[in-house]
Amino acid sequence: MISFIKSLFGVGETKTLKLSDHIANKKVKSTSTKQTPLILVPSKAEMTKMTKGKLEEMGRTHGVELDKRLTKDKLVTQLRKHLNDKNKG
Repeated sequence: MISFIKSLFGVGETKTLKLSDHIANKKVKSTSTKQTPLILVPSKAEMTKMTKGKLEEMGRTHGVELDKRLTKDKLVTQLRKHLNDKNKG
């Protein structure tokens, strides 16, 4: 019973790491930086085919509030700029 409890908490247990374990851990740490996945930005022609409502909805899902009172061309420009900026940084 006591050995079971010790094994749960790792008391008295020493684990030797191999060099390959250390390298594998380093790779995981180096790739786990604060990178957000890239967003697929539709082309300007594809976005122009969308309605103002769809553009506003797409903007909301990506964290930008668009004003439907603006022209569709301005909405497309704002949304594309926002999405491209999110991909860059």
